[in-house]
Amino acid sequence: LAYEIGNLKLLRYLDLTSTEIKSLPDSICKLYNLQTLILEKCFELTELPSDFYKLAGLCHLNLECIYIKKMPKQIGRLNHLQTLSHFVVGENSGFDIKELDNLNHLQGKFTISGLENVTNPADAAGANLKDKKHLKELIMNYSDDFIFNNNGRELDVLEALRPNSNLKRLTIEYYNGNCFPNWLSGFHLPNLVSLKLQSCGLCSHLPPLGQLPGLKELSISRCDGIKIIGEEFYDNNSTVLPFKSLEVLIFDRMYGLEE
Repeated sequence: LAYEIGNLKLLRYLDLTSTEIKSLPDSICKLYNLQTLILEKCFELTELPSDFYKLAGLCHLNLECIYIKKMPKQIGRLNHLQTLSHFVVGENSGFDIKELDNLNHLQGKFTISGLENVTNPADAAGANLKDKKHLKELIMNYSDDFIFNNNGRELDVLEALRPNSNLKRLTIEYYNGNCFPNWLSGFHLPNLVSLKLQSCGLCSHLPPLGQLPGLKELSISRCDGIKIIGEEFYDNNSTVLPFKSLEVLIFDRMYGLEE
């Protein structure tokens, strides 16, 4: 991509889908009127320019299927963002998740990856997910080769990442804590219709998912620490009929399951 692209001062929309660009020129940060930038499937792209935060008018940033290693500094200043498909927490940069604090206009589908790099629950709370009321789908992704580096605070970090109660769809992948957060219940997520728990191998008990009143699709896969699906899964202590909306239930490759 030519450096001269920075001269297109009136440019509002730029789509680079499936191109083989390896980097973006720094001059792209001079496109102050740019509102939409699509970088989907730019597989060779591994980082964004350091002055990316200067794109103050940016509303839509599509980073689907690209392999950047961390977000550019001060991305939290792009507080007009409505679409941010992917936020990557870089290695040794767990505090960067706080850049999400003021991005409360985010809507639609949102993926956070690299969550194994968030080691301080205060940083996780600083992401302020509970105020992202326009998000409909959230994917929380840990590395599949994650080696413990959280000093046993995986659960505390995930507790601090409680999403807004308006959330409709949630996926948690490769979480390595030994139990699920308390917010994974009907009291905190009354509008949830789809839940996927994938490769959460150290969790030994499932949360009381029967409390989720609107849950229609539940998929639990490769959670090898689950040996028994007990009464707490249905929340039989509640006066509410468990799983009253459930239409699809999947248990897949649950190799530890005994009953």
